[in-house]
Amino acid sequence: MLAGLLFFALAAGMQAQTEAGTQVPIPAAPQRWLTDEAGFLSPATAAELDARPEDFERSSGHQVIVYIGRTTGIVPLDDWAVKAFEAWKVGRRGLDDGLVLFVMAEDKRLRIETGYGLEGVIPDALAGRIIRDEMTPRLQGGDNDGAVRA
Repeated sequence: MLAGLLFFALAAGMQAQTEAGTQVPIPAAPQRWLTDEAGFLSPATAAELDARPEDFERSSGHQVIVYIGRTTGIVPLDDWAVKAFEAWKVGRRGLDDGLVLFVMAEDKRLRIETGYGLEGVIPDALAGRIIRDEMTPRLQGGDNDGAVRA
């Protein structure tokens, strides 16, 4: 009985943390290829980066989304990104061939999440290299637009 009470107390504490805003809920699926909730990109680059994935999807069938938010709160980006990717159902049904670039501006965190159908094309090692070798140096140089383009 004591263990049961302890469990409920811990669960209530976790619920209070969530309500206090320390965990950021997964938003509704984006309606465009680029979502920039943080004002991270210039308007011209935002327009360009909304059009490029649309063209790519038309020509290849693969869905690519860029999601720029502020923070994931206390949740690690890796965990948050997996949940968002699953909730948004990125890629074609049955092929799971979508990709999302997640940028959390306040957290200074990046993640490329791919569906199983694209893991052979963009494995985790390649995604990590893109972030480490292409995006991070541009971000450190203050070139947000160039980092996301890369």
